[in-house]
Amino acid sequence: KTRKPLSWFSHSTWTAHSQSSPPSAASPLLLSMLRHAVVKSRAMLRLQLLPLLNPTHRLLATRAVSHSFSFSFSGSGSDSGSVEARNPNRKIPLAHTAEAAPHIPAMLNNFPAIRFAVAYGSAAFPQANHIYNKNTMLDMIFVVDDATAFHEQNIAQNPDHYSFVRTLGSDRVAALQDDLGACIWYHPFVRLNGQLVKYGVISWDKFEQDMRDWTTLYVSGRLHKPVAVLTPNSQQDTALCSLLQTNLLNAMNTAALMLPTQYTEHTLYETIAGLSYTGDVRMGVAEKSGKVQNIVKGNIENFQRLYRPLLPLVGMHIDQASDQLREASQTMLSNPTKNLSKQQQRDLLPAALRFRVDVVEANSNQDQDLRTSLTQAIRDTIKSTSIGQAIKGVLTAGPTKAAIYLKEKVLKALAK
Repeated sequence: KTRKPLSWFSHSTWTAHSQSSPPSAASPLLLSMLRHAVVKSRAMLRLQLLPLLNPTHRLLATRAVSHSFSFSFSGSGSDSGSVEARNPNRKIPLAHTAEAAPHIPAMLNNFPAIRFAVAYGSAAFPQANHIYNKNTMLDMIFVVDDATAFHEQNIAQNPDHYSFVRTLGSDRVAALQDDLGACIWYHPFVRLNGQLVKYGVISWDKFEQDMRDWTTLYVSGRLHKPVAVLTPNSQQDTALCSLLQTNLLNAMNTAALMLPTQYTEHTLYETIAGLSYTGDVRMGVAEKSGKVQNIVKGNIENFQRLYRPLLPLVGMHIDQASDQLREASQTMLSNPTKNLSKQQQRDLLPAALRFRVDVVEANSNQDQDLRTSLTQAIRDTIKSTSIGQAIKGVLTAGPTKAAIYLKEKVLKALAK
C-alpha cells in the first residue's frame, strides 16, 4: 500500500528554521509541537520498517545499538545484546519441553502437518485454587507453515470444527485469521480422543513477528508461561528455538523495567505472567481476578526451570546459597536496568512495543517515566488485540459456541 509522507520537515529544515527565526513568545509551544512530531515520525518510520527487517538485518542493527552504549545482557561489556550472537547453540528451555500426558501429543494425528504445537492453560499445567474435572478444556496452539493449505486440508478432514465460515473457503478463512485480532484462529469445544479441546492456528510468519517484536503480545504472551511442547522435532528447529528464547529474554527485560531496584524471584515471575493480561478485556469479567497469582503459585518450579538458566543473560544473579527450587518468595534479585539511561532502557524493548511507547509519549501532554509509558503501551496492545479476538471468536466458533464459551468463562471466573 502507498503510504503518506511521514513528516513535513527534516532535521536540516528544522535546523535552518531554528537558526534564522527570531525568538518569540510562541517558541516554547512550537518546540513542544515539533518534538511531538519528531517522535511520531520516527515511531511511524520504525513501524513501517518492521516487516523489512529480517533476522539478519535485525542482528546487525542490534549489534550497532548495543555497541553504541557498550552494554550486554550478560554484563560482560563485549559483543551485543542480541540473542543470536550470545547463544548460537540454544535449545528449547526445559519448561518448554515439559512432558505432556501421553494422550495429548497423539491428538495431533487428527490434523494436517503442524510445524510447532504446544498445550497450555489449566488443563495442561496445574493452577492454585482450581478444581479440575473431565470437561476442563485443554488449550493448544498450532503453528503452521501455510495457513491457507492447513485450513483447506483441515476443513476437508474436520469440517465439524468450523463454523459457517468454512463455506467461504480456506483462503478467506486464512485472510480473516490474519486480518483481525491476534492473527490466530481458535476452535473451541472440540472433542478429541475423549478430551475437550480448544486449539488455535497461527501461520509461521505471524508467529515469528509476534515472538520477535510483540506485534500483538498474544501468542508471545502465552509462551511467557510454561507450556508443554507436543511436536517431537521442535528441538531441532533452530529458528524456533531462537524465537522462543528471544521472547523469554524480552519478557525478563520488560518486567525488569516495571520493577523496583530489588524484587523477589516470585515477583519477577508474577510480573512476567501478568504482561499478557494487562488490558485484557476479559479480566474481571471472564477471568478470575487472581488468575496471574494462581498461575505462578501452581507452577513455580516450571517457571524456575524456564527462567533461571536465562537470569545471567539479563544481568540477574541468584545467591547460590539459596538456590533451592521452592525459595522463590525469599530469593532477592537486583534490577540490572536501573543504571541505564532511559534510551538504553528503551532499546531493551521489542520493536513493536518500543514503537507503542513512542506513541504513548508523543500523545502525552507531560513528561512521564518509562514505566508509566510502558504499562500504557502494553495495556493498549492487549486491549485492542483482545477486543479483536473476541469479535473474531463469533466467526471462528459460531454464535452458539461463542455464547457457550463466554458463559463457561464467566461461571469459572465467578466460582469461589
